[in-house]
Amino acid sequence: MLRCYLIFIISTLFFAKICASSINYEKYYYNTTIERGHVPKMYRSWSVDFPGYKPVAYTAECPKDATCDPDIEDPNFNPRFNDYDGNVDRRRLKKQINGKHKLYGMNGKYPLNPNGRTGVTGRGVLLRYGPNYLIQVLISRGQSVKEYIVIEPENPDDLVNFPEDFVNSTEFTFIPPKLYDLLLKEFTKSYDPRHANHLLQKTFKNKVELYRGFVADNRNTDNAWIETLTIEYNDPKYKGIGKIKLNPETNPMHLKWQILDLKFFVDSINKVLSKSDMSRASKIARAVRVFFDNLKAGSPGHIYTALRVVLSVASLGLGVASVAG
Repeated sequence: MLRCYLIFIISTLFFAKICASSINYEKYYYNTTIERGHVPKMYRSWSVDFPGYKPVAYTAECPKDATCDPDIEDPNFNPRFNDYDGNVDRRRLKKQINGKHKLYGMNGKYPLNPNGRTGVTGRGVLLRYGPNYLIQVLISRGQSVKEYIVIEPENPDDLVNFPEDFVNSTEFTFIPPKLYDLLLKEFTKSYDPRHANHLLQKTFKNKVELYRGFVADNRNTDNAWIETLTIEYNDPKYKGIGKIKLNPETNPMHLKWQILDLKFFVDSINKVLSKSDMSRASKIARAVRVFFDNLKAGSPGHIYTALRVVLSVASLGLGVASVAG
């Protein structure tokens, strides 16, 4: 019992440290060779004057299957920031379900990242100026041992991801429409459409929020950032979505059921360790770095998974990997 408490304490402290440091963005902007302008920690806040600040401007082309804000200097583009703007919610996520929307600052017509300077201005690769809502969905079945719907990685050594997508608002949308449509299509392979829809609705009535708020994602810029809502839907007795059959080779999102327990992550980290001839301490440090690189600093919505990774790493560090699971 004492060893379990020790693991938990070390894990919690280490996880808190990871979260605190995740605000440090990578040197190069997401998926580019564009180097961010240097922002010392003391000058991160907009409330501190930074005369030598030289951010790089970058706005990517809009993906063909998406709708993006036009150039903010476009005279025909007049968004209502900090407000509901047509079908786009440009307010910050409420910190609590029944809380209030906090306002973010403005510099002329440009919204300002509430967590300060990033070294890049413009929309970046995001769809909107201001907040971009990302919903991450954890769908599980079972009770004592839970299986989760995850995206099968191309590389078997990579960490699994949960389904996620950007939405225009989180006021009434708690599951990305594309994901819902895919699950409904898979369900109709075994049930008639009406009953399939009933089973989905039955599951999605019961949700638990795991996280809501800002994430220090490497796609963020001074004028566009990600705010995420992470929700878990559980079907403990396999009466709803737990009935669905998923084959990652036949559905376009490569979804599958996966048990995500301590043993799963210990085994995953051991795969990394086995490929190296470093000392055990160095191996553990490298494993942590590799897995959190896969998560990406502040990667949207992986907080729940990250905690499991930290628990497994703590077990390895204390030499108790054999008791995992």
